[in-house]
Amino acid sequence: MTILSRASLEPQEITEFLKREIQLKDVSEKILYQKVINRAAVERNLTVTAEEIQEEADKFRHENRLEKASDTLAWLADNMITSDDWEAGIRQQLLAKKLSKCLFDKDVEKFFGQNRLDFDQILLYQILVENGKLAQELFYQIEEKEI
Repeated sequence: MTILSRASLEPQEITEFLKREIQLKDVSEKILYQKVINRAAVERNLTVTAEEIQEEADKFRHENRLEKASDTLAWLADNMITSDDWEAGIRQQLLAKKLSKCLFDKDVEKFFGQNRLDFDQILLYQILVENGKLAQELFYQIEEKEI
């Protein structure tokens, strides 16, 4: 547990700090983006289930080696958030992903369909051969467009 978790901060102190550090605009924009995402998700009947939140939380715990419940609780305390705060953040991230997918998947498919030939090719950068002489000969043939 950090010393910060025992400190008391007033909302006004946080706002004043953000202003001094010229971060108030960025934080305010992020809050407004969340509101826009939430409204757009409601309009499209997009939801995040408890199972999806749990799956994402489990993935995060695994990636951050928070194997035991006590590890997770210590991490939450160190970051000065509750499990409800964490779940709300996970929900917001998942909702943004769902909205993005809903809005743009069709455009991606359409673009891919219209440009299929651009995607139906590969570039080969390396050919492995047994000896240098053969490699040199292949290089010259490729350069001369013989193969």
